[in-house]
Amino acid sequence: MNHSNSPSSDSNLELLLESFRSGLELLVNYAAEEGLRLQPYRDRSLPNFRNLLPREREELVQKFETYSSLMKELKSEGAHLFQNLQTVWRALHRLGLTPPEDLFAALEEGDIVEIYSLQGRQLFRSLNFFAISTYTLEELHTLPWYDLWARDDARQALANEVVGKFVAGEIQETARLQFGEHEVSEKRSELRRTNVCASRFLSPLRDRSGQMTAFLHAFIVTDSWDQPAS
Repeated sequence: MNHSNSPSSDSNLELLLESFRSGLELLVNYAAEEGLRLQPYRDRSLPNFRNLLPREREELVQKFETYSSLMKELKSEGAHLFQNLQTVWRALHRLGLTPPEDLFAALEEGDIVEIYSLQGRQLFRSLNFFAISTYTLEELHTLPWYDLWARDDARQALANEVVGKFVAGEIQETARLQFGEHEVSEKRSELRRTNVCASRFLSPLRDRSGQMTAFLHAFIVTDSWDQPAS
């Protein structure tokens, strides 16, 4: 039986689409209050979201609801959403992820922070991340990083090596990165933005069972430019 064409499956998809769409629009409103203009999607039908597997769609909606509720909670407390240390700590707690003890000694205000699953999808990004990207929120949440950005192969290999050592248990603390400045370019966006990035560190994150299931990347951007696709 093809469950993807059953009435119940279609109904569930529409509920997930509406939930995800509303969450994207809510985040756009929160960002606007912080002076940041974001685009929720290019197509209201959310084609990238539709292309995910049913399990992936459900997991994404759940994680995005967690992210959106965190932003709502911080706003209700009068917090500035660009305050990284507080936001990152609360996000880790909401996601059920535990960092090594040295993470917050390494993290500095102004760092751009991303949290990735081992499958390459972003689980969290600090609000200042959106200021350096021209992708829509839908694209950022539904497409793996390797479909979105191009970077120097040698530096990417070094980062992959560190994550591999996290998974193997060879490194259990925050790993400082000595990559130097390098260009990271958008592959699929209209503006094809290139950012000059300096990666600061990677940190392993463990779930409630103690398994390493995600990692945190902190970096800064020193320059950027757009080169729209012809």
